Amino acid sequence: MKILERLILSIVLIGATALVAHAGASVWGRVVADTDPGSGISSSCDVATGDGDICAEDDIQAVDDIDVGDDLTVTDDTTMGGDLALTGTLTGNTIDLGDDDPILFGAGDDTQCEYDSAQTPDSFVCGLGSDSRVFLVKEKADIAVDWAIAQQTNPTLAVASADSSAKDYISFTHDQTNAVVATNAGGIKLFPPTLTSGGTADFGLQVTQTLNDTGAAGGSDLYDALEVDITETDVTGWDTVNLLSLKVAGTSHFTVADDGTTSIGNYTTISGDTITSGGTDDYGLSIAQALNDTGAAGGSDVYRGLKINVTETDTTGWDSVYLIDAQVGGTSEFKVESNGNIESAGGTFKILGSGDGIGWTAAASANQACKTTCGGTGSCVFGYDIGTTALVDCEAATADSCICAGPAS
Repeated sequence: MKILERLILSIVLIGATALVAHAGASVWGRVVADTDPGSGISSSCDVATGDGDICAEDDIQAVDDIDVGDDLTVTDDTTMGGDLALTGTLTGNTIDLGDDDPILFGAGDDTQCEYDSAQTPDSFVCGLGSDSRVFLVKEKADIAVDWAIAQQTNPTLAVASADSSAKDYISFTHDQTNAVVATNAGGIKLFPPTLTSGGTADFGLQVTQTLNDTGAAGGSDLYDALEVDITETDVTGWDTVNLLSLKVAGTSHFTVADDGTTSIGNYTTISGDTITSGGTDDYGLSIAQALNDTGAAGGSDVYRGLKINVTETDTTGWDSVYLIDAQVGGTSEFKVESNGNIESAGGTFKILGSGDGIGWTAAASANQACKTTCGGTGSCVFGYDIGTTALVDCEAATADSCICAGPAS
């Protein structure tokens, strides 16, 4: 009986327009359907070998499931009202599509994916329809949850968070001018890996770009390697708003506030490059600013090209406090103390204001120049030679006493 059943189920159907399988249909042998009996069976339908194959040169219509334990070869349309179950081994459970064979999604074929040979090199490509240009990746459990992402002008990849109530997501797109990374909630964090071995070119974030425009600038052309532009509609909810905050272990060492105020940590060093060829306008630090206020001064308006404001709560821990210390080769040449005294090239003097006293000191010179004698206390005014009872200049080595001018006590 089993032999007879297999013989019956192995009949070659000649002249049939379609193979129709109803619920529960099973194939034990081979069923071959051909709409054109005169042309013969396609070479892709190997009738001589295999068992359990279905080979159709026209439509296969199934109103329920099709269970195939072997090959299913279709050279025309396949319409199923149920599932297509592949029951072979893991390596055999594959759907093999050739180059440029698309998979279409949506009632109107809205999205198409294929391995496209028109690309260089060949690439897997998915095309999004104009009714929705968003490719949304989310948890399987949230498939039916509406993330309500607005229609996009350009194809956009969106990756959702696992919080279906908040509907957070990050998106990646190109606006036809610039690449755009955006998020609908929260900020954007970058977490480079922990470095356990130092290298010669380690970095956390690097911006590398080549500028190569040989044309004349247009008069307002501008390039910013880094641009921060925030709109402060209402900042009441923040005590401080910084455009930039550089931290080490959570402690700020360099901040730029939203009003442009720049705050630097304990020490600030500006290191310029070594200059190996002198120019007509070389400098280590230049402050350039134009003042152009034609209005009347308000009575207390002040401009300072350089402002230094040190709060001396307690200076016990320092022997000296200088507002300015200008050095050459590590040797101080000009210093301004926090009390206003100015020291230049080893001599100390004070710029006098109205009502100040210059201060005088008489010092024994012991037949040496008074400029040397006065060097430790002030500046030489003149010297006196006892032997000749004459005043001598500060360079004369015959001075026995000197009058030195210095800060008033």
